Amino acid sequence: MSEAETVRARRRRKAPWIVGGALGALALGLWVARAPIADRFIQDQLAKKGVPARYTIERIGLSTQRLSNVVIGNPAHPDLTARVLEVSVGLGLSGPYVASVRADGLRLYGRFVDGQLSLGALDKFRDPTDKSPFALPDMAVRLSDARARLETPWGNVGAALNGGGNLRRDFAGTLALVAPHIAAADCRGTGITFYGKLAVRDVRPRLTGPLRGAAVTCGGAQPVAVAAPQIALDVSLAENLQQWDGTADALVQRLTMPALAAERVGVKGRFTGTADRTGLTLVADVAKLAGPDFAASGVHLEGKGAVGNVTPNFDGRLRFADASASARLRRSVADSAAALGGTPLGPIGDRAATAFAAALAGASGEAAIALTGQGEALRFELAAPSLSSRSGARFASSADSRIGYLFAAPRPEVIATGRWTFGGGGLPVGAMELDRRADGHMTGLAQIDAYQAGGARLALDPVRFSSAPGAAMRFSTSATLSGPLAGGRVERLRVPIAGAIAATGGMAFNGGCHRVTANKIDVSGLRLVNNGIDLCSTPGAPLFSVGSAGVRGAVRLPGLKLRGTSGASPFAFDSGPGEVDLARWRWSLANADVRIGAGDSVTHFAAGRLSGAAGGQGMAGTLADAQGKIGAVPLDMSEIAGNWRWADGALTLDGGLVLTDAAADKRFAPLISRDAHLRFADGVIDARAGFDERESGKKILDTVIRHRFADSSGAADLIVKELRFDDNF
Repeated sequence: MSEAETVRARRRRKAPWIVGGALGALALGLWVARAPIADRFIQDQLAKKGVPARYTIERIGLSTQRLSNVVIGNPAHPDLTARVLEVSVGLGLSGPYVASVRADGLRLYGRFVDGQLSLGALDKFRDPTDKSPFALPDMAVRLSDARARLETPWGNVGAALNGGGNLRRDFAGTLALVAPHIAAADCRGTGITFYGKLAVRDVRPRLTGPLRGAAVTCGGAQPVAVAAPQIALDVSLAENLQQWDGTADALVQRLTMPALAAERVGVKGRFTGTADRTGLTLVADVAKLAGPDFAASGVHLEGKGAVGNVTPNFDGRLRFADASASARLRRSVADSAAALGGTPLGPIGDRAATAFAAALAGASGEAAIALTGQGEALRFELAAPSLSSRSGARFASSADSRIGYLFAAPRPEVIATGRWTFGGGGLPVGAMELDRRADGHMTGLAQIDAYQAGGARLALDPVRFSSAPGAAMRFSTSATLSGPLAGGRVERLRVPIAGAIAATGGMAFNGGCHRVTANKIDVSGLRLVNNGIDLCSTPGAPLFSVGSAGVRGAVRLPGLKLRGTSGASPFAFDSGPGEVDLARWRWSLANADVRIGAGDSVTHFAAGRLSGAAGGQGMAGTLADAQGKIGAVPLDMSEIAGNWRWADGALTLDGGLVLTDAAADKRFAPLISRDAHLRFADGVIDARAGFDERESGKKILDTVIRHRFADSSGAADLIVKELRFDDNF
């Protein structure tokens, strides 16, 4: 507070005693001039100050003077009135002085003008040059039915005071305050009242009683609202009103804020200090705390802190007895792994999601909390947090663990250090340790037990973390996965995992090339053994990223070379470069080449371009510039183009092709089909198509082909229903 503001504040605090000055002027005048000339003297004294006044002299004695019907200020809108005013005057070494004042029916009116409290005509008793500290006058007063009305920029306030005693030693009275509507900064209150005791002991005023309100709201479009607040106050003030010491016992029936509501909030606190720094000690209990997708009961907070013209700080402890996510959110979590069905992660994801959903019901926990730091280092901290759920899930911390949120930094971020363990209730079991050095560098290690469910198993190598000041947290590990895959199984699929986690929670996986291998993949009779593929990023970009916008990334495939068996037949798949668009889950391959079998019975299929995308029931896409031959069937297929689909363990192709005779001595001219269909499942190819003569478009025949890879057997039927010859054929 500036010196000018301090002076103005002292003058405002002196305002009530200006009334005493005005009444004292009347009283002294009466005492000095106790004669028929008293009225003349008083009028002269008031005229010198320019203060209009009316009164009736009831009695003038040696020490006590009594006036009635006192009016000071404009009679139409007076600044002070009193039914009866009685002043006792004493005589000291420096002359007469006001020893006591008794007022009945006192009415005082004031308002703020240019940031200062004005009492109208009574302001003329103020000495504008007086800079002495505020002090309570050594005077006895007796007030009966005294009231005041103040018009302030924040709203009108009414006051009533009854009591008596020496203002420095033993005053005791009752004070009532009423503010129908009050507004300050961005907050508004209605029905604000106070009714309590005002006492002075050893020059320290003390105020005790309940402060109540109908409602208080703060904020604009999404306000914080307090319903029916009640605060039992007991506060003692220094003589200069610049220091205070007291307690507050508050009860709020309902508190609401954006996305959060609390019911029956009780707060007991103690405060002591000055405007520069006030220390706080508080204990708070919330019967129920609820948000859009959670509710908690038995919330308890206690601690100590400080506010004022210093950076706020707080140290305390928070605990809650029973917290649960909404049934809707728990169902959503439990169902979140449904998209993994049919993959090795399906059983694992289902078990983890079900366990996590169960952990979100009936949870309890506690943590030490702190608001600490200065400037950009100001942060909110959780120390040694622990959580447990009636499902058996648990989260525990070492005594020195800290999780902090730097909300005042240019880029807010989360920092953590310590050791945490987790698991139980069907969740993965593990531990994580983070160490943050004084220079801001951090290292860490997480070890998670292998997790199994429904024949699937996921094992992670130790996960290592590191970060530099202001940089994202880096991590690295490898995952080994076994489990069901599209009706078959994958064994020991090994995937390297490395990348960075940003302060926002987004993840980016390292760029470059990464090799993914599998010991065995067995799907629909197709078995791949000891194969691998390389996944590469575009130059200078991460392999892929995960954030609020979902999964993003373009993964390049330098080429594929897969070997295995289809049934008892050798299988080979080769391709040129490819690409996977993770945002749309689309992929494409160039120069794909598939060979099944060996020798003269090999089935061969090649496509200049093959593309596809994941769908709700499997995968589908298109192919172009393709050609093929089925086993020993003496037919060649070319110019194949159309659509393909993989679902329920079966591969189907639909489109058009050109059929030619594979024999050295050609038996028919090339034929064209626009309705060819091929299905490959369980080691068997079934194909059918209708063919037309290429030049004339005349229908020639239908074909039905079946080939079994297990024994390289099959049949090819050519069905000619009729042939009509004319000039064009």
